[in-house]
Formats: sequence, structure tokens, C-alpha cells
Amino acid sequence: MSRIAKQRGFTLYDYVNDLFKAAIQAEEDGMNLQILIEKRELVSRAKKAGFILCPERLWYDMIELGYSSNKNKAIERWSEAGTLLAKRYASNGAADPIMSIIADYEDFAWHVPPMIAERTSGELSVNVSVSKISESHTILYGKFLEGILNAYGYNKIESDITAGNICLRAIEEGEDGE
Repeated sequence: MSRIAKQRGFTLYDYVNDLFKAAIQAEEDGMNLQILIEKRELVSRAKKAGFILCPERLWYDMIELGYSSNKNKAIERWSEAGTLLAKRYASNGAADPIMSIIADYEDFAWHVPPMIAERTSGELSVNVSVSKISESHTILYGKFLEGILNAYGYNKIESDITAGNICLRAIEEGEDGE
């Protein structure tokens, strides 16, 4: 703490007082300092992963506009976005990039339901179910997930995408004789 205080031009006493003031202010505002730090870290991780915040209504409207304007181009873009996100995670040294993406996506994208991902000997299944999203949003979200799987060398062997439900099964390249 002494080193940090010095770097900031404070005495240790002043620095500790500032820390206590911040902790007291957070408590008075009904917040826990640890929760505030975790929230800040969440936003920082989201920024580094390439996510942005936007109003939920705008998000849904833009999905519908893009899909109705040019369905094939929208599908292509969402698949590309999944692939690019997967490549970003592959290059950041995560031990299990697919599971890291899934965990982070649930943290960063508050409008999406939890993904259930299961991996068994070369096969991966991803399931998402939410009645809140439209059929076009479900289709695009499914293509986004397929883009992620493809980037990590998985070939889709089964896809069931209907309004609000996504069930994907994929097998690692080479596992099916390819």
C-alpha cells in the first residue's frame, strides 16, 4: 500500500483514509465494495472481449430490421461474428476457449438465456431455450453459435432451431472419419 500511495502522490495515511472513505460511501449507498469491484471487472472484461452496451429494444429492432432487409447477409454476418469472437478467445490463452466464451457471453449479454453446453468424447452439444426472442433472432443466434463451433474445428451434425429454441450437436473434425 505504501508503494501505491507513493506512486499516487499520497502519504500512506492519506491513501488509507481515501480507501476507508470509498468503502464507507459504498456502504452508505447500499453497495458492497467487493460487488462494485466485481461489476467494474465485468465491464472491463466485456470491453476487452469486444462487447458493447445498447438499449435492449434497439437490439431487438436492429435484429429484425437486418433479418427482414437481407436474410442471407444477416445470417452470414452473425456466423462471421461467432467465428471472430472464437478467434479472439483462442488467441487470449484460455484453457478451454469454448467454455470461456459461453461463461462470458452469459455474463456480458444480459438479454440472452443461459447456454447448456455438454462435451463428450469429441462431441459438443449446445442448447439454448427462451420464449422471449423471435424466430429470426433465434436463427441468427444459432448461426452465431455455429460460427463459434466451426472456428474451433467442430462440424455440425445436428441442428434444431425453432423460435426460442436452439439445439446444436457438433463433432470435432477427425472424429467422424474426416
